[in-house]
Amino acid sequence: MLILWLLACATSPPRLATVPGCTAYAGDEDLLTACVIRSVLPLENPFLAMPACDTLPAPHRAECRGRWVNAESGFPSLTREVLLSACDGQPDCAFDALDARPAGTYADQVAACEALAGRYVDDCAGHAAQRLLEAHPTDAAIRAALQAPHADRLRMMLPTYMAVAGRTHCPDIGPTTAACDGEVAQEILRRNPNATQVQP
Repeated sequence: MLILWLLACATSPPRLATVPGCTAYAGDEDLLTACVIRSVLPLENPFLAMPACDTLPAPHRAECRGRWVNAESGFPSLTREVLLSACDGQPDCAFDALDARPAGTYADQVAACEALAGRYVDDCAGHAAQRLLEAHPTDAAIRAALQAPHADRLRMMLPTYMAVAGRTHCPDIGPTTAACDGEVAQEILRRNPNATQVQP
C-alpha cells in the first residue's frame, strides 16, 4: 500500500491553482499566471505573496516574484533583504531590488551588483554611478570610485556631470584626464552653442 501511495504521489499533477479565484484557469498557464499575479500584487506580506507565486510553474513563478518585488519596492517597510529573498536568485529581480534599496558606499553597491545582478550588472553599476554623482562627491571620492569595477559607466557620465556643475575641467583621474577635459568642453558647447570655446 505504501508503494502504491508513493507512486500515486509521484505521478499526480502539481497543484497549480491554489490561489482563491484562480482555480478556473488551471488549464491555461497564461491566464492562470495573470490571475495569480493580479492576486499577489496587493499583498505586502511576502509570507502570503511568495507561496501564491510558487503555485505557478517555472518560469511563471519567477515572473510573479519579480513583479511583486517591483511593485512592493515602493514600501519602505520591506527591507532590501526581504526583497532579495523574494527574488530567489533571479538577476532582473535582484537588479530591481538593489536599485530600490541601495546600501553602503558606491563600491559596496557595485559589489552587490556584481554578486546578484547577473547580466544586468552594467546597468546596475551605472545606476549606482548616477546616484554617486547626484550626491555631489568630492574629487577624491570620484577618483576612488573610478578604481571600482565597471568604472566605465561612471567615466562616461563624468563630462556631463562636470558641465552641469559649472566646472570646465575633470578632476585628475590619471591618463584619461585630458580626454575627459575635452569631453567637458564639448558638453558645454553642446548645451550652450554661443559659449566661448573652453581651453583644456
